[in-house]
Amino acid sequence: MPGPNEQDLRDSKFFQVDLTAKRVLGPAPHVPGTLAMNLVSVTVDQPQYWPNEKVHLKVLMPGRPWAKLKASWQKRDANRQQQAGALDGQGVAVLLLMDGEKKRLELGEFRVDVETEDGTASGSATFAVVEGTLGALSLAHEFKQVTSVAELDQAKGAWFMGNAAGPGSRWGNGLSFKNELRVANQPYEGDARCLSRCMLPGCNGCEAGAPLALKVEKGLVAGTIDVGGHSGPFQIELVTAKGSLRHQFEGSSHVERDMVEASGGVTWDHRAGLAPYEKTVQVPGRQLFLDSSKGEQAPFEVESLVARMGALTIRIAQKVTAPALGIWEPRPAGTFEPRTEELADLEPGRELGVRVAVPYSLVTIGGFVGGVFRE
Repeated sequence: MPGPNEQDLRDSKFFQVDLTAKRVLGPAPHVPGTLAMNLVSVTVDQPQYWPNEKVHLKVLMPGRPWAKLKASWQKRDANRQQQAGALDGQGVAVLLLMDGEKKRLELGEFRVDVETEDGTASGSATFAVVEGTLGALSLAHEFKQVTSVAELDQAKGAWFMGNAAGPGSRWGNGLSFKNELRVANQPYEGDARCLSRCMLPGCNGCEAGAPLALKVEKGLVAGTIDVGGHSGPFQIELVTAKGSLRHQFEGSSHVERDMVEASGGVTWDHRAGLAPYEKTVQVPGRQLFLDSSKGEQAPFEVESLVARMGALTIRIAQKVTAPALGIWEPRPAGTFEPRTEELADLEPGRELGVRVAVPYSLVTIGGFVGGVFRE
């Protein structure tokens, strides 16, 4: 039996389609080259250190056992220092970067960058070295990322971004926070000024908005700072009669706040970002926040990108003939492989439960609606 005429074949975004026979032949050949996943975690053992402490770095790179590492770190506006290391058989490494017992650590903000020797995976982390005593000001709780006022009220320490123009806007943002301010390890009572600072290179810690005058009772410190005219990342500086302290909010820079389109042709418009914006939905266990809104009606509907019980739900809104389903699943080296399923014609109202692999999968579906290919 002769194969399809090459003139009848077309590559869509995700599929190779025979337009004459009205059938999907398989995944489009250009898709694998556009997919890659870098599973990398680079962290230090604490966000702030005193000058006499040790700084340890933990690197997780699943799928890259025994890979050699290059680590470099520097204080802001200072020379970079280098260190080599290697992952173990599980893709884990713990490195001692600095030892304050041997040499007192310099005060300031530091950044550490790590990459594999072949350059295929990389990550970074930040930390600060501060001068402190037992009588110094401190925050009692870690700042949790939340996405609503209700969550902020319930948490002991938390923060989120808000913007009337919606998540991801570079300008017009406000940052709401809450924590417990302590002095000599006891809840602070009294007045405090909260300064907002933009740490973007070039701004270098300038005030990002008007300061807040706060009345702290039983240690509770909370407020919303207007940072709408700056790009971030943002710090708050709490100034009291007992001293002052700063905290920088991870995820508050304009790069992390940017929202990226994560879907198309599924009736709902889904965007993803790294900043905890109000009214977004956090992907469980990940620093990934989703913003969803109803878009143009399509033959397929996906209301949520978060799998439930390991499956993504696709609802069929119009009759689809010769449909095909393609699930691109991650492999340990960071590549993706397709799993393609041909389906019987789909009637309106039907729901498909598509099994997906962790941590992320690309799900594609296509078919003919009224003789026109849709995906």
